[in-house]
Amino acid sequence: MDFSKPLQKSSSGSNAIFVFVDRLSKMIRIILMKLNQDAPKVAKLYKYFVYSHHGIPMNIISDRDPIFMSKFWKALFEAFGTLLSPSSAYHP
Repeated sequence: MDFSKPLQKSSSGSNAIFVFVDRLSKMIRIILMKLNQDAPKVAKLYKYFVYSHHGIPMNIISDRDPIFMSKFWKALFEAFGTLLSPSSAYHP
């Protein structure tokens, strides 16, 4: 997934594009959004526009920082009503 640079503002108020590429089918989803959305809002966009066609991914490649991705995954699981319980225990 990737986000475009700022674009000219559209009539709907959107000024960025959220692009999701399915590596298996090479299909893309292009979603208009406002720039600087937080992770929970991006997770809702993902659930509404991408999940309905592709389901939950096995992995997501993004150039966003780990903090954003962590918040994205937490918000995505919350949107599905799944409790995400990360463990701090290390079990080699």
